[in-house]
Amino acid sequence: MVKCLNYDGSPKCHDCEVGDGPKNQHGTIPGCFNNSKIVDYLKVAIVGSEEKKWNEYQKVGAKSFIRTILSNDNVKVMISGDCPNGGVDKWAESIAGDPSCGVTALIYSPEINRWKDKGGEMGFRTRNLKIARNCDILYDLEPKGKRSGGTWTAEQAEKMGKDVYYVFFDKDGHGVATPKLGKSI
Repeated sequence: MVKCLNYDGSPKCHDCEVGDGPKNQHGTIPGCFNNSKIVDYLKVAIVGSEEKKWNEYQKVGAKSFIRTILSNDNVKVMISGDCPNGGVDKWAESIAGDPSCGVTALIYSPEINRWKDKGGEMGFRTRNLKIARNCDILYDLEPKGKRSGGTWTAEQAEKMGKDVYYVFFDKDGHGVATPKLGKSI
């Protein structure tokens, strides 16, 4: 279960009951993926931590969250970064690749295993900026207390004016979605 929050960190909804409150530029409640109007975007980026940072319960919670986001009829494209160390990127790519999902995967793979570009090959930094630039909304999924290149990507997307949500999963696999880094209940 993921709890949805307002920008001020207060609980917004439970079991698809959405209250009054601030809406984003699309007229939807930010961070509420239970709301049938959560994503009226075409391109959703899903980024986050590599495989080794997650326990088994957190993995289950994160994969369930990804399925929920990608099952929305308005999501047409899922963008991710093909992390060479597995984790959120690979889970999102796998779920989007299921024919029953009906979502096209747009994957930005790094060409070299380093932060900066070298010799004309794209590193993680450029890859992450492409993800941020080309999405309409971005979800950064992290085990509670962790950060990753996905968090950096989310911060860049925020600077570009994109809707960004940080989803932190506790040790039992329960997630909390927040529209701003650091706000949690």
